[in-house]
Amino acid sequence: MGADRLTNYAGVLGDVLLQGYPFRSADSLWLSMQAKLAQFINDHQAVAEIRDPITNRPNWQAVKNALDNNLSLSTLPCN
Repeated sequence: MGADRLTNYAGVLGDVLLQGYPFRSADSLWLSMQAKLAQFINDHQAVAEIRDPITNRPNWQAVKNALDNNLSLSTLPCN
């Protein structure tokens, strides 16, 4: 399993200003890579299938609220 995350202030600011574009771009890139790899495998006498993605992203406002108010992170929803 992997995670997409912005790790510096410039990245976070860019995400805010671009209204989530960095994550949408990462999703698009990942899906494109999967499609091309599956096509390559299928073209070379093997079988590949792309499964439906499972995407879980935190509600960042809920995380911020929990951190700001010293709440247990177990109070946050899983999806």
